[in-house]
Amino acid sequence: MIVHPAIEKYLQEISKPVHPVLQEMEALATEKSFPIMGPLVGRLLYFLVEFGHVHHILECGSGFGYSALWMALALPENGNITCIESDPQNIELAKSFF
Repeated sequence: MIVHPAIEKYLQEISKPVHPVLQEMEALATEKSFPIMGPLVGRLLYFLVEFGHVHHILECGSGFGYSALWMALALPENGNITCIESDPQNIELAKSFF
């Protein structure tokens, strides 16, 4: 996502702290040079799920589950998310984070 650095800094300053597991996933993505959407887009997905009263999500191409976790955190207790990923290593990583 392309955001002016000053705007990104401001948005991060006014946002609630990121869940510790998401922080761990961000560190792993940096370490492995694995592309993830980042916390600003994650917060947008969270907002869309929460305020859209979403109960069921299908995510195709989940990587190791970063965006899935953002959305899962916004789901109600009876909600569910189904992730589709073809890489067995990413599947195992995603399971370890959930």
